[in-house]
Amino acid sequence: MGRQAVYFPADRLTRAVARGPTGLTLVELVLGLSITMVLGAAIAAMLFAVYDGTSAQIESRGLAVSHVTAAARISAAARASRDVLAAGENYLVLWNAEVRSDGVPNLSELQRIERDPASGELRSYQAPLDLPDAENTAYGLETTDFNAVTASLRGTKNFPGKLWATDVSSLTVSLIPDAARKATFVSFRIATTADGADRTTVGGAALRNKR
Repeated sequence: MGRQAVYFPADRLTRAVARGPTGLTLVELVLGLSITMVLGAAIAAMLFAVYDGTSAQIESRGLAVSHVTAAARISAAARASRDVLAAGENYLVLWNAEVRSDGVPNLSELQRIERDPASGELRSYQAPLDLPDAENTAYGLETTDFNAVTASLRGTKNFPGKLWATDVSSLTVSLIPDAARKATFVSFRIATTADGADRTTVGGAALRNKR
């Protein structure tokens, strides 16, 4: 049995060829672009929110580490000191060691740890290692106000400061017994406020080189 030919009406074939493949209309194209832009904006906002939150967490953790490190430095300084020469709200003055062996504190042997109420910065002040002997003043233990002396010298070339922490809202120092030069133990509390969060770091140390 032979194959039978299939015929299409001429007008039907002509309409199919003339119509060709269908495409997007201008309205559909604009609508598609609008949807894409909205989705892109939403994704960008989500990414920014994630980045902003992550940055805040990283900054907050950095501040916490900084304050813990500062507390460890205060403890180490007190522990290694020969004596406490002055202490009060926001400051601590230590006689680190007797390098000259002359029985009195010299400028090169002093350390002032202080919080600046105006900036909230915690700094340590000490004489540079290359301090000339002629400028290495000796101070009498019984006649010197070590808080006043070190406060007047802080930030000078002979008693520069080193930043230990920022955003410190308070530094409270306590001595046991509660008197400079008699104290054998130093305790302290560092309070900080950053990013709307309050933190408190507590520390202390016994003076191992107390004489």
